Amino acid sequence: MLFEFASVLRVEPESLLPAPDGRSDVLDELPEDARGWAQSVLANAEKEAGRG
Repeated sequence: MLFEFASVLRVEPESLLPAPDGRSDVLDELPEDARGWAQSVLANAEKEAGRG
């Protein structure tokens, strides 16, 4: 799923993984026009998983 998500966002899959330096928000690595969409997808996934 990571590869499909990265493909839609037109970014390298590795850029969506947590950074080893401890940065918690990788959304800054996404193109600005895709951030809102990515946040929405993540929020929906959290709700479906029962964490939201």
